[in-house]
Amino acid sequence: MPFPGTRGAPKFDGTPSDLPDFLRDFEALAAKANLTEEAMTETVSKYAVKKSRKLWERLPGYGQPNWNAYKERILRQYPQIDQNRLYSKNDLAKLVRKVHKKKMKTLDHFTDY
Repeated sequence: MPFPGTRGAPKFDGTPSDLPDFLRDFEALAAKANLTEEAMTETVSKYAVKKSRKLWERLPGYGQPNWNAYKERILRQYPQIDQNRLYSKNDLAKLVRKVHKKKMKTLDHFTDY
C-alpha cells in the first residue's frame, strides 16, 4: 500500500459523495497489496482526514477481520450518500421556490415544468 498522502494513495477528504469511490480505490489497492481483512479495517482510516479517521477508529469492527461489515458501518455514518435518496428536503424546497409561480395553462407549459 502506498503511504498516506503520497502519490497514488487513496484519499478521503470528508466529502460524503466521494466515499464510495474512495472505498473502491482502497479495496483495489488493498487487494494488490494482499492485505488481510483485519489489516484493511486497521488501515483504511489512515487515508482519511483527521475528523473521519477519529470517527472510523471508534466504530465497532475496527481492527477486526470482517472488512465488509466494517465498511458498511463506515457507510452508515454518511446517510446523505444513500442511493435511494438522490435529493434532500433542501433540494425539494429549492425546486418549489423556483417553480411555484410558473403558470401552466397549456400542455407545453406542463411539459416544460
